[in-house]
Amino acid sequence: MDRKTRKGHPALIRNGLLLLCLTASLPGCRDILPPDSDARQTVTLRFTAAGDDTRSSDPDELLLSDLNLFIFSEDGNLEEQRYIPARSLYGSGRSLTLSVSLIRRLPYSIYACANFGYRIPGIGCDTQLLSFRHYLTYPDEFKAGIPMSGVLENFVPMDREVLDLPLVRMMSKISVSMDRSGLDSGVSLLVRSVQIGNCPRSAFPFLESGAMNAQDTFGQGFIKTYSAADALNRETTGRHSDEVDVYMLENRQEDRFDEDLCSFIEIKSEYNAPQYHTGAEEYLVYRFRLGEGEGNYDIYRNCHYHFCVKPTGDGLGGTAWSVDKTGLHTKAEAGLRILPENPVTGHVGETLHVWAECTPPETPLDIGREELEFDRERGIYDYTVDADGRGVQLRLKKPGTGILYMQAGEPVNDAALAVVVVL
Repeated sequence: MDRKTRKGHPALIRNGLLLLCLTASLPGCRDILPPDSDARQTVTLRFTAAGDDTRSSDPDELLLSDLNLFIFSEDGNLEEQRYIPARSLYGSGRSLTLSVSLIRRLPYSIYACANFGYRIPGIGCDTQLLSFRHYLTYPDEFKAGIPMSGVLENFVPMDREVLDLPLVRMMSKISVSMDRSGLDSGVSLLVRSVQIGNCPRSAFPFLESGAMNAQDTFGQGFIKTYSAADALNRETTGRHSDEVDVYMLENRQEDRFDEDLCSFIEIKSEYNAPQYHTGAEEYLVYRFRLGEGEGNYDIYRNCHYHFCVKPTGDGLGGTAWSVDKTGLHTKAEAGLRILPENPVTGHVGETLHVWAECTPPETPLDIGREELEFDRERGIYDYTVDADGRGVQLRLKKPGTGILYMQAGEPVNDAALAVVVVL
């Protein structure tokens, strides 16, 4: 498996998902001086969503739906807290502004959270905000936008009328592709779903974050199925597919491996090869752990990761991922036969029972009504199809020869013919 991980700066702003530069202006924080005093400075914080639109099937990575703003004094005490729905801000969901009056030459720390969907409660100082965790109700809770956070520490208003406060996505974007160039001839993989497992339910907005325990993860996380996963079935140059994107909150586990906490990707495919195949509603499943390298299980916020799965040979092995083969069946076991053995012989006035045996037994079967009707119209016999649709009772009426033609579907994909002789 080839992996291209994040490129980034040592700060929170990292590769790929560089977030929004918001425009906002805040109301006054301290009432020590009158609003029109020369000692005050009006500052506009600018929150601007920058970048390209994402596909409609994915979260809107640029959307700003609401803001939680906190202004702290130099000693870390809360000067002002405001919750602002997007409709109360000047601008659109991509570019918002808000004004504030601050005292010149006094340092402030300004914290902002976007797209939480609620007012953060119980904050009286900066340490309380740093220890606050944001929780998702479900893993693809993105209608209000991807949760984001940003901080501007020790800012001193000094004749600066416009100030950019960058927001960082608290989530990472995982792009998965498949390279089929190493598969043997006759081996096919049709991807039906891509899903993240063990993605965190919560994260710190302003601190490094990871799943705390098994209860703090979604066992089955963000998922793309069928048409949404079809990019992995569209092969480009060299049998390399397009990418499918899934999303998750930051999960920093470092070198600690815990099966319940480390995130993974699960790919389910319909499989067909000369020796094996998947059954109806069954899949070949690839699973691989997410991380920044061998033995590392970190997925950082605001990063865009690229993972390529490259199965080789029959596609059933691999060291970088596990393969769940419980959905596979041996093709040698698949088959169809008609009983009694040919030819099926009887005398006028007798009733014969003719039926099909399929392996596996649940294989779909076409009993061949067209041939049965043809022989009935010729007067050779009348018939009644068995309740399970896998056999027929023939009431023999006059001498002659008839034909039964039965067809079995997946995974047998075969037909058998029986000759009926009436004496």
